[in-house]
Amino acid sequence: VRMGGEGMSVWALPLVAALSSAAFALLYNVERRQLPAAALCGALGYLVFLLLSQGDGPSLDVEAFPVFAASAAMALFAELAARRLKAPATVFLASGLIPRVPGGDLFRSVQAAMEGERTMALSYGFRALVIAAALAAGIILVSSLFRAQQSWRRSRK
Repeated sequence: VRMGGEGMSVWALPLVAALSSAAFALLYNVERRQLPAAALCGALGYLVFLLLSQGDGPSLDVEAFPVFAASAAMALFAELAARRLKAPATVFLASGLIPRVPGGDLFRSVQAAMEGERTMALSYGFRALVIAAALAAGIILVSSLFRAQQSWRRSRK
């Protein structure tokens, strides 16, 4: 499967996401045994986003559902990895989210504002806000479900 006119395999971007997630995990002093899971979290999120998004790459069209689904998949993976590796889910989720953070849109928003392009600044800023909200919503949903399940299990004992 190829993406857009870039001639890049659909697997190349998740691989880059895995490498960047692993690099940030190292910056966060994640234990070496947890590095593969942190890298896989980033790759999974990017792969889910790519498979669900309709575009050929970044655009001003906000694709909130693919971002939401990617963050929910990452949060689910992080919760499961946390139980398997006996570590907090944030160990995996913090570094896994790095490739999905809308830093480029924030930069372009500020740059457009500095150049007096108010419409573009607002467009990029709104896109970054929607992406950040979709990321947060996916994480909150999955984390809430896991906490509710834990609470339910404790109440049954």
